[in-house]
Amino acid sequence: MTSETPSTRQIGSNNENFTIGSYNGFEIMIRDSDGFVNATKLVQQINEREHTTKELRNITRSPVFVEYKQYLEKISPFNLNGPLCYLLPTAFMNDVRGTYVH
Repeated sequence: MTSETPSTRQIGSNNENFTIGSYNGFEIMIRDSDGFVNATKLVQQINEREHTTKELRNITRSPVFVEYKQYLEKISPFNLNGPLCYLLPTAFMNDVRGTYVH
């Protein structure tokens, strides 16, 4: 088994900073202001690696996800001070846009 040394870099858009970390062959984008992860970019990388065509929008609209999200927001086990996930507006550059999850 080979190990990869994690690396990070930062980019900015609309006065927001994002850290991109490389781990296990994936680039994971984190919004610095709240620690949310860009799930859209992660699913795209998984699709490329696994030769699949999963779409995050289909997952987040599924009844199972909607019910689970409502449950977590109701009991708030993670002490969330906001939503479980959100979509960055189009005012942000393409490199950072997507659905961010906690």
